[in-house]
Amino acid sequence: MKKIDIYLNRCKIFRKKFPIHYLVLLVLSLSWISAKGHTDTAWNYTSNKKILVSGDHYYPPFEFINENGQPDGFNVEMFRLIASNLGLNYELQLLPWDQVRTKAENNEIDVVMGLMISSERAQKLIFGTPHSIMTHGIFSNKSNPYTTINELKGKKISVQKSDFMHDYLLMNQFDTEIIAVDSQLDALVMVESGACDAALIGNFQGAHLIKKYHLNQVVLTSDDIEPKPYGMAVSKGNEQLLSALNTGLLHLKVNGDYDRLYNKWFGVYEKQLFYKEALPYGLGILVFVMVLGFFIVILKWRIKTVTSSLRESEEKFRLLVQNQNDLIVKVDIHGRLNYVSPSYCVYFGKTEDELLNNNFMPLVHEDDQLSTRQAISSLTKTNLHVVHEQRTLSVKGWRWIVWSDTAILDENGEIKEIIGVGRDITDQKEAEVALKISDERLIRLLDEATNIAVQGYDLNGTVLYWNNASTKLYGFEPEEAIGKNLMDLIIPEELVDKVKSDVKKMVETGVCSFSEELSLKHKSGRRVPVLSNHSIIEIPGKKKELFCIDIDLSQHLEDQAIIQKTNGQLKAIFENSFNILVFLDNEGRLLLYNQTALKFASDILQVVVARGEKLFNLIGKDQREDFRNSFLKAVQGQSVYEELLIFGKNSKKYWFNIHLSPMFDENGKVEGVVMIGSDVTSQHMSKLVQRMLFNITNAVSITSDLSTLLHVIKSELSSLIDSSNMFIAFYDEANGILSTLEEDTSIEQISSWKAEKSLSGMVVKGQRSLLLTNNQIQQLENDGLIKRVGIPSKIWLGVPLKSDGKTIGVLAVQSYENVHAYDGSSVELMEFISGQISQVIKRQQDLITLIDAKRKAEESDQLKTSFLNNLSHEIRTPLNCMLGLADMMVTDEFTPEEKETYNKLIVQNGQQLTSIINDTVNMATLEAGQEKLFFTDVNLENELALIFQKYIEYFTEKGIRFTVDFDLPSSPFWIKADKTKLNDIISKLLDNALKYTDEGFVKLIVSYKDQAVKFLVTDTGIGIDPAFHSVIFEPFRKIETDIQRIYRGNGLGLSIVNSYVQMMGGMVSVESEIGKGSEFGFLIPVSLPDASLKSLNSVGAITFDKETKPVILIAEDEDHNMEFLKSITKGLDIKVLEAHNGLEVLHYFENNIHIDLILLDLKMPVLSGYDAAARLRSKGIDVPIIAVTAYALSGDEEKAIAAGCDDYLAKPFSREKILTMMQHYVHMNEKQKV
Repeated sequence: MKKIDIYLNRCKIFRKKFPIHYLVLLVLSLSWISAKGHTDTAWNYTSNKKILVSGDHYYPPFEFINENGQPDGFNVEMFRLIASNLGLNYELQLLPWDQVRTKAENNEIDVVMGLMISSERAQKLIFGTPHSIMTHGIFSNKSNPYTTINELKGKKISVQKSDFMHDYLLMNQFDTEIIAVDSQLDALVMVESGACDAALIGNFQGAHLIKKYHLNQVVLTSDDIEPKPYGMAVSKGNEQLLSALNTGLLHLKVNGDYDRLYNKWFGVYEKQLFYKEALPYGLGILVFVMVLGFFIVILKWRIKTVTSSLRESEEKFRLLVQNQNDLIVKVDIHGRLNYVSPSYCVYFGKTEDELLNNNFMPLVHEDDQLSTRQAISSLTKTNLHVVHEQRTLSVKGWRWIVWSDTAILDENGEIKEIIGVGRDITDQKEAEVALKISDERLIRLLDEATNIAVQGYDLNGTVLYWNNASTKLYGFEPEEAIGKNLMDLIIPEELVDKVKSDVKKMVETGVCSFSEELSLKHKSGRRVPVLSNHSIIEIPGKKKELFCIDIDLSQHLEDQAIIQKTNGQLKAIFENSFNILVFLDNEGRLLLYNQTALKFASDILQVVVARGEKLFNLIGKDQREDFRNSFLKAVQGQSVYEELLIFGKNSKKYWFNIHLSPMFDENGKVEGVVMIGSDVTSQHMSKLVQRMLFNITNAVSITSDLSTLLHVIKSELSSLIDSSNMFIAFYDEANGILSTLEEDTSIEQISSWKAEKSLSGMVVKGQRSLLLTNNQIQQLENDGLIKRVGIPSKIWLGVPLKSDGKTIGVLAVQSYENVHAYDGSSVELMEFISGQISQVIKRQQDLITLIDAKRKAEESDQLKTSFLNNLSHEIRTPLNCMLGLADMMVTDEFTPEEKETYNKLIVQNGQQLTSIINDTVNMATLEAGQEKLFFTDVNLENELALIFQKYIEYFTEKGIRFTVDFDLPSSPFWIKADKTKLNDIISKLLDNALKYTDEGFVKLIVSYKDQAVKFLVTDTGIGIDPAFHSVIFEPFRKIETDIQRIYRGNGLGLSIVNSYVQMMGGMVSVESEIGKGSEFGFLIPVSLPDASLKSLNSVGAITFDKETKPVILIAEDEDHNMEFLKSITKGLDIKVLEAHNGLEVLHYFENNIHIDLILLDLKMPVLSGYDAAARLRSKGIDVPIIAVTAYALSGDEEKAIAAGCDDYLAKPFSREKILTMMQHYVHMNEKQKV
């Protein structure tokens, strides 16, 4: 079992002539003597206070609960002796260690009897003089021992919860699994059972527990883990108590009690070096010599052992001094430093050499040097101890230190040196000053308070404090009140018992009473209404004091009475006002409204309040946003006036002139909005009716379309009645049918119905208006007079349309939500409108027919004109590239590779031109009815493979994934079809997909079912607005028809596709949305040759996956033409810049790029050449511009010159011509610069 190291050995060791031992012993002895001499001074403030002392309930043999259930152990007996010597009043309690630490750190315990000392713990506790050094070790199982701390990484380690080893592992963040248990015995049991790999605990405790509980599988494998000093500690604020405990500990060491306790609990008394001096006189001289020789040998061995022990003891004393937080010095009678502790050096930031043999006085504040000298001078033969305070210049600046100085006498009884023990009390001093200032401020505040009466009294009710406000409130001067009983002074007789009971309860529980309104006594006998509150304050070392704090409520009650009276008057005005009054919070929720508001909108207001909704729900949709903006202005502090439409009872419309005004709280902050509104419905209705009649009459005279007229009527009526479900039905007398306008979808998509047994038919037959509610309609249906068509409405109103005295139709409105939507005034209004409509219906129908025919003719002419312009551009663009490249290829300026590229471009553009011409010719033959079908046997698989090979290169160049999927009954699969037209259809659909898809994929899917082949072309392109789905198959139609359109085309492709498919007996479909791609499909019936009927075989998909020269600016969006124009400049000493749209042209000049000439294409995306030229000229930029374009029809040149171009060159053109024109403008520009 490893012996625990002890700091202070027996006193006889100190008597040896080793200076540091003697110094420490002398310091501690003098401190104890000083403490004994000043016990009353050091411990006076706690003499009546019971100290709470605690320790670990199971930490044998230091502290534990014994078999009798009593605290026991070395620490327990040691503290009891110290407490007995100091006369301390204490309560001792042993608890689980984690609870002890928590309570001590929270100042719930005054003293902890023993724990390891560390810098981390010193932040929360104050440690006394250590009396031992505790070492720790690794305890592991015999089967798997661990000898170093590093071997435990990644292992399971058990420690006592909150023990030093627990702190050590957490602080150093060991990569291990920590198992915290309640006691060190629990930790060893886990090692014994194999529940963990090792335990980190104290060496002595581990050895003791292993032996006591026979833990045979546990061994100590390492005993040198983190040695630490061990001693008592106190909680913050108990510094004086700690000083007394240190003195008591020293006393035990001096008188031998410490050694006695140590021997009792640890059995390691140092053996005395005494031997018997005499042997029986009967032994002979020989025996004496032998014994003497043996004694000499033993004595040499013992001297060696003691010397080693003293060296060890000296090292331990050195550690003791180094671990002292107090400052220890020794000075001669002249104030020169003969010894300084390490803590003194650290405190003043100086080395030992800098301090020794120098006077300490320069470190003392000049204001405290005199008092320090006087304190030292007071030391005499009879007065060997003095305590004094001083400010010293430390590394942290000026700090307060309390010194305990003890004089050391020489052999003649004269003072030869002084030993001082100092402690920093700066924080205590600052706290005392702050407390004093706080007390003075509090007293001044209470005395100066004019409306808060404060009375202080003791547990018997005797008044101890009475401020000026109490005199003002109750009439008693301080000299009249202090010393008297508070109950007799101001508490009425009927409240005395209650107040006493409340105060007693407050004293017992420590919980202050709640404030309450009371009527207390004035000196004159009258009652004073107050808000009274009692509280209790416990001051350390003093009795509990109670305070009564009262606030005068007299003025408050008077104000409250006035407010109640005023509120009654305001409420009467509020409820009886002819205007609506509504209070809203800052979110628009209803807080309060008057009876007038309730009269107009009771049902809606009640629902809005019940649901916590906002007032905006009462406002019409057209005005809701405007009202919200006005409301926000009011919330910001503005007053707003406006006219407002509100839906009241039964959704009836009311117009109000309203005023929105902010409500401010006492801090001037807007806390809500008041809305005041006056009813102007009748005036507003008159204006609306007049305006509506005028607008309808005007529309009748100028509108040439009946559906437009109906829209105008709906719009105008909506301001007066619900016209959302209005329709006109015309009566066909010959067939007895009522039918609506083609554009009218207001009656559930029902375009026609029989007039017999219908409400509209009753109007026609009776030639009079009908206003019927749902119940009335139901009765007519029950009587068999009508048969409903469509969804039943809550109310229905129909008036006849007449022409030349004959009813030709019905004008009707209906509401599906509001049974009160229409009334008698609505009938009159509808009859007036019906008369207006009836006057012009015949004329409108004739005009409609004529205008529609004219519109279609004009549209056809416009489409053809647009087609011709577009065709001219589409032909000239590839033609220009072909002619230009062909002209260049005859020269020797280009390499064979470049000529090969140009040849390829010529072929591609020739193919494009051929396609345009073919489309034009095909469209012409289709319109002339001359196109015919030529059926042949077609190997469909083979044709699809050829199509894939044709298009895969094009899609690859654009980085688009192209696949062909087909599911056919056999392989090969033969059909009878017009091969040329089928290929043309598929190619045109793929061309469109290639043109309008920039990323993603294009799929061609082919399947056969029920003697028909279905083709689908799906892409992830730009998509088509559904509104254009019905027109894209018409001849000459393109979605973008202006000059800025991005994609080229002649508008014939889909028209030809549709015509060919129809010729083959099939139909074309399209599904597409903007930004979501397109899917074009067509289904054609086919017949199968006998050879094509083979077993079903599905062929997989074929897939491709993606991967100061003159400066000329070429603006061209077509890559081929850009390459052609750039090639023209090859060999010339010029610099070429590129732009692919008009916006890029402008960017060059915005970035101040020097340009001498612009070759400008007029048809470009984003910004056209026309617009780019116009913007350059508007900014004063006079760079020459040559329009290079395929627009070559009459008037195009004039349009380009008017836009700002200097010259015009139509495609196609020769290299010689454009070079001549370029040289002319570049040369002219250089002359201008000169």
